[in-house]
Amino acid sequence: MCCHVVPVRELGLEAWTRCPHERGFPHAKPGCAIYPDRPSSCRVWSCQYVLLGLDDELRPDRCGVVVDPHADLIRLTPGDGGATMEVPALQFWASPGYEDAFKRQPMMAVVLAALDAVQACVWRYRDPEQGNVGLALLRDPETGELLHTAPFAESQDFGMSPGERLLRAQQLTAGRRKKR
Repeated sequence: MCCHVVPVRELGLEAWTRCPHERGFPHAKPGCAIYPDRPSSCRVWSCQYVLLGLDDELRPDRCGVVVDPHADLIRLTPGDGGATMEVPALQFWASPGYEDAFKRQPMMAVVLAALDAVQACVWRYRDPEQGNVGLALLRDPETGELLHTAPFAESQDFGMSPGERLLRAQQLTAGRRKKR
């Protein structure tokens, strides 16, 4: 499923585009045709479904959502109009037809569990009219309920490369863990 929704910068592969190197039935045994020479972003990828031993109903090809092992950096402005903050956010990639799966179980439970560990999640999907969009998913500080922002275009420019954003997100996540 990750080969269908997650972008691969080295290949110029955009999100929600099936990788051309993915082999499949009936022509070949399923898998990656360039596995020994796959790009570094594919090499560091780890399927969270497999790593975390999630229930079968959360298998990405069944629930329509891929949980990204790498946090991204998003910018949030508090509701009181305070200063905009850079926040590391766990990423969820929703396949077409699963754009609002975070509103239903079992995916809601996964998002809420993730929000116990991080301040925010970003729910990414492809909108036919708006293109690649995301929602920031947060917990209401008073009720603990799941909240989300309005959809935003996936064009936040931080003045840094994707690798630098990943590193900054990791640094902020590590800093938050130390404060606990």
